[in-house]
Amino acid sequence: MTPTVTIQELALALTAKNHSPTLLNSDFLKYSGIVPPDWELARPPIFTPQISQVAFTNGTNIVAQANAITFIESLSTKSQEEAKIPAVIRKYVEALPRTDYQTLSVNPRIFVTFEGGDENVAREYITSTLLSKGTWFDVGKAPVKAAVNLVYSLERGELNLSVAEALLQLQDAEPTPAVLFSGSFQYEVAGEVEGDKLQHLYQLLENWQSDLEAYREIVNERFLGKEFEKLPSVA
Repeated sequence: MTPTVTIQELALALTAKNHSPTLLNSDFLKYSGIVPPDWELARPPIFTPQISQVAFTNGTNIVAQANAITFIESLSTKSQEEAKIPAVIRKYVEALPRTDYQTLSVNPRIFVTFEGGDENVAREYITSTLLSKGTWFDVGKAPVKAAVNLVYSLERGELNLSVAEALLQLQDAEPTPAVLFSGSFQYEVAGEVEGDKLQHLYQLLENWQSDLEAYREIVNERFLGKEFEKLPSVA
């Protein structure tokens, strides 16, 4: 079975006190200069008191919930230099500087499919490749399902990495069994006063590419057993 990185995503998430989902709409994003005026909507936005969502045709998706907002972007066909959400999230913070931001999370995801595998390939990868079979394996009337949660202590902080089965839906094709490598770096926004907290948040935002590269090195080289083409670094 040959592993293939089928989808790569990057999500940057902010938590903030008293952040309302109703703040997010396409007019606000464009009139405030957060996104360029020529960005086109991929579908009608969602607006409810609990959640708001605005998706664009370039693969950028913004979701706001109570006390949190997440910026998501597909990197499957983009270089690291072409990533848009780091600049978008900074402009969002600049447009709402008085918001009490609490944490920033850098959350990369990779969906891996396996050429020549059957419907059980994702399960077999986790239970047979990542884990060693033992007496725990043959229990019950169906093959055991498993997920792996790991915590890596890296130089800049902790990487929480989850490896789990997934079904990948690509356009009109049948769902494809996949293994999802979901990472998360979480940082507290420190500072006693508003200006200090904003400066610290901007510093954290500048380091997203280092987190992404560390995550990719672990997944691509340490798990998949080969080195995939690296995204070019941002100058």
